[in-house]
Amino acid sequence: MRNRLRAVIKIQRAWRNKKWQRLLPKLRFHKKHQSAIRIQKYLRGYLIFKQSFRERARERIDGLTDYFAVMRYRMLLDAQIKIAYRWRRYFRKVKRELEEEKRLQKKL
Repeated sequence: MRNRLRAVIKIQRAWRNKKWQRLLPKLRFHKKHQSAIRIQKYLRGYLIFKQSFRERARERIDGLTDYFAVMRYRMLLDAQIKIAYRWRRYFRKVKRELEEEKRLQKKL
């Protein structure tokens, strides 16, 4: 009976050892695989964040470009109006001076 019990224990021990020997490579592979998946997950998240950050920055720049284009156009119009106003004012002044000189010459 004792020999049978020892034999059963030996067989069970061998079976368990063999079972772990078969399972350990699978467990190692599973752990490596899960680690790789986790790294990929975080890397993909980072890449998406980076891409969306660039897109938001590009949108902001485009918005500012549009804003400054409008402002540049307004300044150009304002400058044109100011230049035209000053030119007309100067031209009226010169015209008056010429008319006064003609009047003075006619009187003499």
